[in-house]
Amino acid sequence: AEAVGQKLPTSSFSFTPTQCILYALGVGMSTKDPDSLRFLYEGHQDFSCLPTFGVIPSQAAMMGGGLSSVPGLSIDFTQVLHGEQYLELYRPLPTSGICCFMLNSSRLGL
Repeated sequence: AEAVGQKLPTSSFSFTPTQCILYALGVGMSTKDPDSLRFLYEGHQDFSCLPTFGVIPSQAAMMGGGLSSVPGLSIDFTQVLHGEQYLELYRPLPTSGICCFMLNSSRLGL
């Protein structure tokens, strides 16, 4: 119960086209598939970031000082099973930028 209501530090996540490309390669995009080239080559006329990359900044914020810094909350991330996540995009993700997060622990189910 000590964790509920704790204010967490604001965090940010910056990313570049290189990180978008590495993510695409990591989830199986291949230069052998012409449809994948727009996710792998920054010179492509339709270069874009895979929509699922959108979960990466939030995970970085939660694990890189977010949840792990909450007093009274001890989480061993090697023992956590991430079962489901939902992401709804209203426009394409940019291929570079900075995301800022303000997290609070009022929704922790403790």
